[in-house]
Amino acid sequence: TQATIDQLRAEGYRILATTPHANDIFVDDIDLEKGKMAFFFGTELTGLSDLVIGQADEFVKIPMYGFTESLNVSVCAAITMYSVTRRLRGSGIDWHLSDRAKDEILFKWYKNAIKASGEILERFNGE
Repeated sequence: TQATIDQLRAEGYRILATTPHANDIFVDDIDLEKGKMAFFFGTELTGLSDLVIGQADEFVKIPMYGFTESLNVSVCAAITMYSVTRRLRGSGIDWHLSDRAKDEILFKWYKNAIKASGEILERFNGE
């Protein structure tokens, strides 16, 4: 986890922990102008690790009403991504990936999806 946080920070991301704390903000109030964001989600049972909580730049929560104290992690992630992407699309912020970044992500996906991709690349690069 620490290595991931360090890499994200080196790439200019701020760490946002989704957890109900006293110093948190609602997901709809995240300052999109502050730059790239990396969201960390905890499990329903144990929440986020102390390491992530200690390393977080900001704490984000989803408003809940009634007796609910937590949401399923996939629901939390979906609501968060919907809120952020909806707001980004309506803003003047250039949030799109470059063509090169898209190609790099697609290439990584292909390498993971294709069986024996390492051997295929070795043969291709060797010829």
